[in-house]
Amino acid sequence: GMLAGLDYLKHYPYECVEQTVSRFLPNLVTALALSRLHVENPELQTDLAFELGTGLQKLVNWQNPDGGWGWWSNLMSDRFITSYVLWILWTAKEAGYPVPDNTLADGIFFLEQSWVAPSQAENAYTLNQMAFAHFVLAEMGEGDPGRLSTLYDARERLDIYGQALLALALDKTDVKRVDGRAQTVLDDIAGQTQLSASGAHWQ
Repeated sequence: GMLAGLDYLKHYPYECVEQTVSRFLPNLVTALALSRLHVENPELQTDLAFELGTGLQKLVNWQNPDGGWGWWSNLMSDRFITSYVLWILWTAKEAGYPVPDNTLADGIFFLEQSWVAPSQAENAYTLNQMAFAHFVLAEMGEGDPGRLSTLYDARERLDIYGQALLALALDKTDVKRVDGRAQTVLDDIAGQTQLSASGAHWQ
């Protein structure tokens, strides 16, 4: 099932930044799966190596001078897209792919310069974007406890997926395992569960 999906992605005709990342991610996950499961498929592995190398080069080259990425190359940098690209580039670097350190550092710098106080955020979408950015930075070991605290105080304004990202970021930055705020957010999410005879979901 994965192989048919990869073939579709390979021939997908559009090349905006988000679509490039969304194609890069399943290719990377598949390459990691083949390696970790010790599956030998030389043709697929060669194909994946080419796709990943091409995608990586594009994403690095499309970084704007301010350190961020836009929806299309050379467009104004966007907090969500920058977080998305930075997350996948960090994941690739952790997997051993040659991602330049300055590319990651510049992306981190852009996100750190793009914060707004939650009280100044016009809508939940902005807060959800910030939660995603916090999650990515926390994954990279660059979490900001102070800014996380201000977002935690505004957690009721986040959508459920934003709350989940906030919980992950709080948990990742809680290196001493003494901060109970991640569990508080999880409890809030659990309280919004919609139960039915067929299972549980969120809206």
